[in-house]
Amino acid sequence: MIKTIIAVLVVFPMFSLGQKLTVVADDPRSKEAFIRQLKYDGYKIDSIDFDYSLNYFVTGQYKLVAFKKPYQAYATITDKKGKEITRSKEVKTNPAALNGFNAAYGMANMIIKRYLPGMLSQLKK
Repeated sequence: MIKTIIAVLVVFPMFSLGQKLTVVADDPRSKEAFIRQLKYDGYKIDSIDFDYSLNYFVTGQYKLVAFKKPYQAYATITDKKGKEITRSKEVKTNPAALNGFNAAYGMANMIIKRYLPGMLSQLKK
């Protein structure tokens, strides 16, 4: 009986605690980068039953000659009801040949390094 109680007290929190997130992004490489970082930080990824949703938005278009950075991106975390809990600052960049003129993945990595830890710290434990 004591072994059962100990097993329940030790094993149950491993499966029941922890927040579940889903990642919404148009670019598959960016989505995978966010998922990889969230798993590394100990969050569970579930696209059906989730507590919070991390949304990644990219705006802009490629221009051959641009005097300002044509791509902007930001991330938000919303709860189940769609209420925005936190938002990252907007990141701007130019496309480059190294990333196939797709700046979304590079901006996702900038958001992950600069703003994601602060955003995740605002979630309820």
